[in-house]
Amino acid sequence: MLGRSVDFDGVSGCIEVAGETLLTSVAKLTVEFWIRTTGGAAVLLDRRVSTAPGETDWLVSLDEDGHPVLFVGNGSGGQSGHAMKAQVADGAWHHVALTISQGNAFRWYFDGKPEAPVSISTAKPLGNSMPLYVGCGGGTSDWFGGKLDSVRLSSQIRYGVEFTPEASLAP
Repeated sequence: MLGRSVDFDGVSGCIEVAGETLLTSVAKLTVEFWIRTTGGAAVLLDRRVSTAPGETDWLVSLDEDGHPVLFVGNGSGGQSGHAMKAQVADGAWHHVALTISQGNAFRWYFDGKPEAPVSISTAKPLGNSMPLYVGCGGGTSDWFGGKLDSVRLSSQIRYGVEFTPEASLAP
């Protein structure tokens, strides 16, 4: 968890969190954060399998219209992308969460409201010893412009129904 708002300029700069300090092999994962932006087409969180291009464990980005998109690697260099229906690029603070179960499904949550679950299959446990990049892709591209706060990764499914985002995590 970062625990404080970070303002990314969309031109350069991001945060690299050492991989060994994060979840390294889990079957369930919850990723959540607060976001404030008016931009699009950028990487928010990037967890790679290796330094090779396209080798993604999981990645959360924004599409050109400001919808969060989850990409999950399939273990052989490919990946599948799944966009949230809600748009976050409206200049207001929003809580975004997603839950992933290995080989099963994932679900987006927008300001505490769940979207329909989506079936996915992953060929391996989620997580590895590579760094997590916050605000860019692989530390070198796809720079995010906006603010992120209270980024949290959990090795459990934290949400299953509609909820009120924790006030202690709010920006």
